[in-house]
Amino acid sequence: MSDAINLVDPVSEHVRRLVDDINQTHNLRFALRGRCSGGLQGGAWILTDPDGQSAILKWRANDPTTRRAGLVQRVNRIRATGYPTPRWIAAGITETATSYHLQEFIPGQPASPLRAEAAALLIDVLERQAGMDPDPSHDWSPYVTSLVLEDHDDGPRTFLRSSSWPASAKLINCPQIGHSPQCVSEFGTVDQLRPAVC
Repeated sequence: MSDAINLVDPVSEHVRRLVDDINQTHNLRFALRGRCSGGLQGGAWILTDPDGQSAILKWRANDPTTRRAGLVQRVNRIRATGYPTPRWIAAGITETATSYHLQEFIPGQPASPLRAEAAALLIDVLERQAGMDPDPSHDWSPYVTSLVLEDHDDGPRTFLRSSSWPASAKLINCPQIGHSPQCVSEFGTVDQLRPAVC
């Protein structure tokens, strides 16, 4: 008798079943390769098709009210105007209320710590978004404000509370958060940050 223990990662098994469901729903043939390094909110997962083409899967459990499924054509229409975003391949919600979207893989480099050059590129990309909202009926401001200023099980404040990063507590308790670039720049995440003029 073997004393070996067969450990199965429940998250990986959930994602493997999700990929099977996506393949069946959208008539695709992707295989799960693993979790991408980095990423937030459960991260991103890399898949490949039989031709070796890579794609990125992003998903969220218990998200039955998402509008993600209807965004594939909208995101791809925005992309067709020259906006720099990966092509969406598929999106939807499973019977178990897991929302997902699958997008083409685009190689890149982490932009952390954020430097002035990368910030300038981000500002350019943000300015190119004018008039391109894929879902203008949805206002993201309350959601973003809630994530930044309130505690949620999977929100950034909860992540920071559990982090061993020395500045976490200081960032959580920063009175200017959401109101001043000074709070962010104090932690060295940017080399130079100036208030935006709107």
